[in-house]
Amino acid sequence: MFKRILIATDGSDYSRRAFKTAVQIAEKFDAVVELLHVADSSVAGSGIADMDGQYLVSAEDIAEFSKTIMDRTTANIDVSVIKIGYKTIPGKPAAVILEELRRDFDLAVLGTRGLKPWAGAVLGSVAQRVVAESPCPVLIVK
Repeated sequence: MFKRILIATDGSDYSRRAFKTAVQIAEKFDAVVELLHVADSSVAGSGIADMDGQYLVSAEDIAEFSKTIMDRTTANIDVSVIKIGYKTIPGKPAAVILEELRRDFDLAVLGTRGLKPWAGAVLGSVAQRVVAESPCPVLIVK
């Protein structure tokens, strides 16, 4: 049923719970997993320059931070039972996740804080947009 699963992470406990759930699903269906971290486009790429043109955040810093996010998400979870790939892409989280999902994924797994319905509308929500526009099923884990 599920052969390719995308898990988006921001390093939060909510993302970690989503990752644990996705690993269980991937193991059951012998699915390949892609763990995705979207680096905020305002700091990704070549970094941020100050007024003198000096970079405050380098691409290497962003890559290192992204690795920390991935490590935090996967810490103490046995991933040897699944096939997993890791990917970092600069951009706006919802847009990047949706673009990745259009590359033939069967399931998206996202974590959310589970705010009241009005909070998502007022504050904006990556999970809300992904659910609304995803070409495949989306599992939201609280």
